[in-house]
Amino acid sequence: MNIKASLTPSSEQAVILLMVLVQFINMVDYMMVMPLGPDFAKALSIPVDEAGFIGGVYTFAAAFMALLLANRLDRFDRRWALLCCLAGLTISTFLATLATGFYSLIAARIAAGLFGGPAASLATAIVIDHVPEERRGKAMALLMSAFPTAAVIGVPLGLEMAHWFNWQAPFYLVSASALIVMALIFWMLPPQSEHLAAARKKPPFKITAALADPMMLQGLSITGTAIFASFLFIPHLSPYIQFNLGFPREEIGTLYMIGGLATYVIMHITGRLVDRFGPVSITWLAAAGSLTIIFTGFMPPALWPVMVTFAGFMAFNAMRNVAVQTTNSRIPAPQQRAGYMAAQSATRHLVSGFAVAVSTYILTTSETGALDHMASVAWLSALFTLMLPWQVSRLHRSLTLRKQQQAEKRALAT
Repeated sequence: MNIKASLTPSSEQAVILLMVLVQFINMVDYMMVMPLGPDFAKALSIPVDEAGFIGGVYTFAAAFMALLLANRLDRFDRRWALLCCLAGLTISTFLATLATGFYSLIAARIAAGLFGGPAASLATAIVIDHVPEERRGKAMALLMSAFPTAAVIGVPLGLEMAHWFNWQAPFYLVSASALIVMALIFWMLPPQSEHLAAARKKPPFKITAALADPMMLQGLSITGTAIFASFLFIPHLSPYIQFNLGFPREEIGTLYMIGGLATYVIMHITGRLVDRFGPVSITWLAAAGSLTIIFTGFMPPALWPVMVTFAGFMAFNAMRNVAVQTTNSRIPAPQQRAGYMAAQSATRHLVSGFAVAVSTYILTTSETGALDHMASVAWLSALFTLMLPWQVSRLHRSLTLRKQQQAEKRALAT
């Protein structure tokens, strides 16, 4: 039985919302650790300059597990695989509350990354399974809205709970919330095993096969380009805004909330635009907006107020990501989706780490705390921003041609 054919619009939305909850829990679990650094550093006698490692190990663990499981994720019922990953994430997050020092907390966060990375890949694959291409832009936007929602609601709530109670309180909340999401998935989500029938006829995803597949390579490439262009800036936004642009520290929280809200709104608008006009036009629009922000906000002298620069950067980055993710969703066959999304996840984590290393190497800190050579970073980001629409256009043409060829084969078969 075809899953898409058996779903009503309301049940399709229910599946999407369940996966949004999975991504929201995952994003809060990941994003809240860095802002909580001073709290658990003080409580566990961890040097503040080492607290950053605790946030970073999650990323590398998620990338490692994504690569390790990419060849295997499509061999299981996605529902049960997702429940297992969520169970591991729940236990790992709870174990963080029992940490007594640096190494025990590091171990808990590594475990969280090992389970959180595959959970995100499975959630994305389930949405792609259920939503046809003509509505997938909106679905991808909804799924990706977990990120700004976590930034606007989840992380601030976690910080307030740490302030009201202790540093463990946010981890307790995430663990309890993950249990609730697991219960909802267990009772509401039907078995997700239709791809297994296809896997008996055609091979599931394999990393070696992906590296030999031009379309998959192009898909991984556009993800890498988009991530590299944005993560040259993202880790340095807060110090740049404060020390280069003179924005007051006490208003940074408000700034990030406004950026998160702008991202949330733009994602939903972009999802509908991608479904209507296609990803190529939207990628060009996002590139034009991003280049405007880069040349007027990150190259001295900055021409816009800080809030306009920050909100614009976040919004156009979100627009670009929705178009890229929607394009990528069309590449894998049903029996390859979870594995391919795992490879996408690994690409995002590895490229983001590389971009941070490159920008950190270029930038220097002046005596006043301002970041020097930001213009060089801006030019590099602009170059990759310009590359992306051309890459997406090329991949979109290949996907359209493949779809036409598949339609012709079906017509001949009948």
